[in-house]
Amino acid sequence: MSIVFLPACSSVVSLVCSARKLATDAGWNADDLLNTSTYSSLHQSYTTCLETISKGGKHSFFVRKKCCNGNKDVRLLLTKIDAEILSQVEKKGRRQKAHAQQIRRTDITRHYDRIVEGENYPVIPNLAEFRELPIVKALQDRDDAMPVLSNTTKANTRVLESELKRSELIGGMIDSDLKSWVQTALVAFDSILGKPKWKSASMKVLHPAERVTARFICSVCSSPPKTCTTFAESLDFREACAHECVRYSRKAAGKRKWRADQFVPDQKVQHASTWAETHRLHQG
Repeated sequence: MSIVFLPACSSVVSLVCSARKLATDAGWNADDLLNTSTYSSLHQSYTTCLETISKGGKHSFFVRKKCCNGNKDVRLLLTKIDAEILSQVEKKGRRQKAHAQQIRRTDITRHYDRIVEGENYPVIPNLAEFRELPIVKALQDRDDAMPVLSNTTKANTRVLESELKRSELIGGMIDSDLKSWVQTALVAFDSILGKPKWKSASMKVLHPAERVTARFICSVCSSPPKTCTTFAESLDFREACAHECVRYSRKAAGKRKWRADQFVPDQKVQHASTWAETHRLHQG
């Protein structure tokens, strides 16, 4: 049995150094290499081959090369190890992307809360609809470039929060998308009230949907399951736009598409308004 004495440094350290050299030569990340099942098994088997013997009263480490021919074993397994590293890198990339998207979703939720708490927008859609605005959806779903080959490099995942707070360009695009969404909703609710394609040149005349006599009922909430005792609310236009069905949890409501045609006029208010208008005309 041939015996090779290792240098004065620890044999385990030498094995790690060999792994790092192999990784450098092959173009891999050393930590990824050490984490593969194939190489870690080899690494473990080489470690068990290390023994100490006494020579002149001193202990030295040696490797039984007959049992462990590391270089030859690794060369035969290069393709297998490369596939395992690639799988690791891809899984790591997916985890990082999922984590980054979750952070972006949280940042968008915070920005939505800031808009709701502000006074710049009298009408705001619910959070699920807000996420579907073109610019918001693009920001939320964008594929940020994230380094996945290094365990030490970390991407700045809070960039979006800073952009939402400070970017005038993004703020202007969100403002434009919000106004466009509200205008589309107004047209749809005017049609619900029986006044499709309503228009007026006057800036002082409100859309039919915006008037105090316009009230709406969510048809989904008005027909809840027998086990649900919640009654449907009478909503004005602003409340209808921000409405989330009470029969769903917020998480489930976030997945359910808001639609203008899920609302119907509140007939009680409509009848009262008609009666009042008729009574006024008769008195006149």
